Amino acid sequence: MKMRRIYATGLLLLCLIALTGCSIVERVLTSQQSEQVRADGIFTELNAAIREGNLKEVQRLLDEGESPNIAVDYGVGAESIPVGSLSLAVNFNEDPVPMVKILLEAGADPSEDFPAMHNAIKKGNLEVVELLAQYGADVKSGLQSAVMFDQVAIVRMLLGYGADPNKGVTMARTTYNADMLKLLEEAGATIDNRPRHETHPEDYKTRDGVRVRIR
Repeated sequence: MKMRRIYATGLLLLCLIALTGCSIVERVLTSQQSEQVRADGIFTELNAAIREGNLKEVQRLLDEGESPNIAVDYGVGAESIPVGSLSLAVNFNEDPVPMVKILLEAGADPSEDFPAMHNAIKKGNLEVVELLAQYGADVKSGLQSAVMFDQVAIVRMLLGYGADPNKGVTMARTTYNADMLKLLEEAGATIDNRPRHETHPEDYKTRDGVRVRIR
């Protein structure tokens, strides 16, 4: 089981590096090396208040016009890594729900801060994941994370928000999770080994009686 989880984690992180680079962000968030945070104004008052869990201060700053979409800038130069407000809320608040609600209602964009969704799924925080989904988070990538961490309730919820069940099949197979495969199949996923031209007919056409892949 341990080796299965390690292998699956590596696979997902490779996907995330290609899509968002968020494996690097996660490493920064979990490093606990707060002394490396820049103090030149890029780490804003709002960012600090979110990290500290100061709801009143966050609300005050938002009311005064602070943008919830200005990321913390960890590191320097080529090592600079932007970390979104929602990610800060999820990773540094024991109960992130109130902070996440405030940020989303103020206009924080979860589609630009996927690590927030990924980490909320990893923690099994169904309420936060649902809030992020309601406000436009990427439920497709979220489904892959939920399958990897075997979060059945979150998988069901994301499917309800329109996540394509086929997007979780590869991860379920990689983790040898038969129960998850069954759940995805019940939701409409194709999990057998049918030829690609049957599962993706839109990618093919017939020319002179010969099937040709067009994309």
